[in-house]
Amino acid sequence: MDGSFPHHIPNPSIPETTEELQKEVVAGKYDLGIAYDADCDRVMFIDEKGNRVRAEFALIMFAQHLLKKGQGAVYTVNMGRISKEKIEELGYKAWPSKIGHTEIPIVMKKQDAILGGEISGHFFFKKFNYADNADIAALTMMSLLSQTNKKFSELVEPFKKYATSEEINFRVADKQAVMKKMEEIYKKQITGRIDGISVNAGDYWFNLRLSKTENLVRLNVEAINKKKLNLAIEWLSKLIQG
Repeated sequence: MDGSFPHHIPNPSIPETTEELQKEVVAGKYDLGIAYDADCDRVMFIDEKGNRVRAEFALIMFAQHLLKKGQGAVYTVNMGRISKEKIEELGYKAWPSKIGHTEIPIVMKKQDAILGGEISGHFFFKKFNYADNADIAALTMMSLLSQTNKKFSELVEPFKKYATSEEINFRVADKQAVMKKMEEIYKKQITGRIDGISVNAGDYWFNLRLSKTENLVRLNVEAINKKKLNLAIEWLSKLIQG
């Protein structure tokens, strides 16, 4: 253990930081990999093929494993559309929340939700006093994997319906002006304002929100396929930076 983190910063939500683990999982023929952040309240999973498993997929799997009839889960508005779709398809409830580990427990308590999650790898559990805990998430994932004869990659394959970006951050001179501009451009396509703006533009949809501490705008984009996603990212990047 080296608290100076000589190899990379301890942030599993950044793809580059799990590259070593991904290679190790494949080389060792392991069933999964588990990447924590520095204080172990966030976690990212790697499947047996060495692929990063999106937090949305992990949340759906937890819902399948933990929820009972009439219960539900909380997801953040920058999570992929598949979160709400699949949880409701399973017969459970799904409630949106602002982004942030202090925001999700508020919605969970209000709705009496059993679990919650966000794309950075925070997972929250009612039985843990609505708090986030990466160890509980890791143990839950190992528990559900041990109860199936399918591989990790096979379990998440049905969730890969859309093409989804990682969170993209833009440093701008005036974040409020950028948000006002985007609200005007997409005023007829805004579907929510829980945190920033959520927009449905047909072939692609996105959430755009402001950083609370820096002159950054944070973008999460999703589309019906990879080609549409790349075009959407290119177009939205021009709008935000232009």
